[in-house]
Amino acid sequence: MRIQKCMIHSLIALSCFLMGFTWGDIVARNTKKGNELFDAGRYDEALQSFTEADVNSQPGDLRLPKLYANMGNTLTKQGNYAQAVEMYQKALETSDNSNFKADVQYNSGNAWLKQGQYQQALEAYKQALELNPRHQQAQQNKQIVEKLIVQPPPQQQQQQQQDQEEQKEQQEQQQNQQKQQQQENKEEQQQEQQQKQQEEQQQQAAQAQEQSPEEQEQQLSQEEALRILDALKEKEQLQQQQVQSVPRPVEKDW
Repeated sequence: MRIQKCMIHSLIALSCFLMGFTWGDIVARNTKKGNELFDAGRYDEALQSFTEADVNSQPGDLRLPKLYANMGNTLTKQGNYAQAVEMYQKALETSDNSNFKADVQYNSGNAWLKQGQYQQALEAYKQALELNPRHQQAQQNKQIVEKLIVQPPPQQQQQQQQDQEEQKEQQEQQQNQQKQQQQENKEEQQQEQQQKQQEEQQQQAAQAQEQSPEEQEQQLSQEEALRILDALKEKEQLQQQQVQSVPRPVEKDW
C-alpha cells in the first residue's frame, strides 16, 4: 500500500515537472523565434510568436516583463502605438527592476511622441529619469518634447499660416469689392447728375420756347439797354481822358 502511494506521488511530481518543462520550453522557443523575426524586420510574424509565448506562459513567470516589452517594441515598429503603450504598461506592472523599467518608460514615451501626445511623452520621460537619472536618451527626448510643447507642431504651424493667408485673401477680396462698389456708386451719382442737368436744360429750353413774343422782345430790349449803357460809359471815359491830355498855354510875364 505504501509502495503504491509512493508511486502515485512520484507520477504526480513527474507530471508536474514534465508539464512545467513543456510550458517553459514553449515560452522560451517562441520568445527566441520572435526575437529572430524581429531582428529580421518580420514584425507581424514576430508579434505572433511573442503572443504564443504569452498564451503559454504561467502567472508570475519572470520572463513576462521582457516578453511584454518585446511585444510593445514590435507593435511600435508596426505603427500600433496605442497598443504598444498598453504592452509597455504591462511590462512595468510585472517588473521590479529600475533600469529595465526606465528603458520601458523611455520606449513608452517614444510611442506617445509618435502619436503627437507630447504631454504624455514628457511624463514618460520624466518617469524614466526618476528610475534612472543617467538615462541620456530619455533626457534628450525630454528636452525635445519640452520645446515642442512650447512651439506648435509643424502641421499646426502650416495650418495657422494657411489660415492667415486665407484670411488675408478674404480681406483683400472684401476691400476690392468695397472699392468696386464705391466706384459703381460714384458712376451712378455722376450719371444721375448728368441726367438731372440734361433734364434742367431741356426744361429751360422748353420754357424759353413757351415764352410769348412780347417777353422775348422785352428780354432783348433789356440786353440792348445794357449794351448801350456800357457803350456810353466807355465814351464818357474817353472824353475825360482827352480833356486831361490837352496842353495848357503857358502864360509869360513880359
